[in-house]
Order: sequence, then C-alpha cells, then structure tokens
Amino acid sequence: MSDADKPVEKEVVVVRKKQKMFDDPVNRVLGVIIAALIIWSLGTILMLILTGVINLSGAPQNADDAAVLKYGSALDAEADSWQWQFYVVTLIESGRLAEAEAVINSEDFQNIDVYQHQEILYCTALLEFRRGNYEEAIALYRQVIEKTRESYEHMLETGGEHMNWALAEGISPNYSFALRDLTGAYMALEEWESALETVSHYLEINPQEAGMLIDRAHIKEQLGDYAGAIADLEMAQVFLPEDEEVIESIQRVEGKLQ
Repeated sequence: MSDADKPVEKEVVVVRKKQKMFDDPVNRVLGVIIAALIIWSLGTILMLILTGVINLSGAPQNADDAAVLKYGSALDAEADSWQWQFYVVTLIESGRLAEAEAVINSEDFQNIDVYQHQEILYCTALLEFRRGNYEEAIALYRQVIEKTRESYEHMLETGGEHMNWALAEGISPNYSFALRDLTGAYMALEEWESALETVSHYLEINPQEAGMLIDRAHIKEQLGDYAGAIADLEMAQVFLPEDEEVIESIQRVEGKLQ
C-alpha cells in the first residue's frame, strides 16, 4: 500500500465548555441563601421605615419627639430655668434618661438655676423616680417641697415687689409636682400611711384633680377605709362620669362593704 493510500490521522481537538460559578451545586445553594438574606434585609429596612423606627426625614415621629424638639430648640442664651426643666422632664418622660442626666449635670443648667436649684432638684428627683430608685426620689422630693415652701414664705415676708409677685403667682408649681410624684413613690413602696398624708396635702391645693382622687381612693382601700375610698371615687366620677375604671372601682369597693 502506497503512502497515498494510507489513512490520514486527524488531530482531535477537545473543547471543554467553560464552567460557570453557578454550575457548582454548592455555589448555587450559597447564592440562594445570599439572595434570600438580601431580600429579607431590604424588607426589614422597609418595614422599619414604614413604622417610623428609621426616620429618613429627620422630622419628629411622635409627640415625645416633637416636645423634645420644641423645648430643646428654645434653650438659647435667653432661656430661663423653667425652660430647662420642661426640656429635661420631656426627655425623662420619653425614656431618654441618659440624655436627661447629661443635661441636669451640664454647666449651662447648673449656672442658670441659681435660685436654690429647685428645678434641678425636681428634675433629679423625677429621674430617680423613673429609674425605680424610690427611696432616693423621696428624699429629693422632700427637699423640693421644703425649698419651694421656704422661698414662697420668704418672698411674703420680704414685702414689696417680692410679696406682690408671690401673691399673684402663688407657690412654685414644683411644690404640687413634688407632692404628686412623692405620692407615687410612697405607693410604689406600699407605704400607705405616708402616701395618704401626701396625697391629701396635694388635694388641699388641687381638689378637682380626678386622677389623684382615684389614687387616694386606692390608698384608702389598702388601709381598709372603704367608705372613704367610695367617697373619693364618687367625687372623681363627677369629673369623669363615663370612666370605666372609676365605675368598676366603685362597684368593687362597695362589694367589700357588704
């Protein structure tokens, strides 16, 4: 057989298909997991935005935020100690206790509240009350009551413009605020006799305060004075005729008299 008749050997070229990342089953699983996590994260962020937890606009999301913004923006060089107190109280009531403490201890507040530090004392007492430190709060509230009473009496004795101002304005509102909160602290510690004395003093100044009448009724109930409790509840009902809590409390205490 001649060379021309010999079969020609052809070179065989094998072309391998280029492997893609997701051809690997392990990579496919990982890809699905990553995609699911991304979708979940985006959904969570969207939910937080819609519910107001994440605030993209910077605008206040609730009444507490609006109040903090309102009183905080008023703290300029002309702000008085009352404006500082309103700001701190708003911080405390909105649960921003660390911020409130920082403001109480700030040099600005310390310098402006030079009149016996009544506002600082009240804010500190309220801070301890909200933290559940009732014994500390009670001691501070007593100081507030003592200092505000002494200041008022001193202005009356001084005469002149001070006396006129005291007669026109009355005793500082912190006097009533402290009595109200002190009642709450005694109630939290179940010191019912002290609570009764304090709330009764408060109601001498603010006899139409329905919430405190309800508190005194509860205190009297704890002390076994059911008739007195009913009397306070009926007085509260004059101001809150449709209040279910008052109606149910009257029925409950009346049941104890039978």
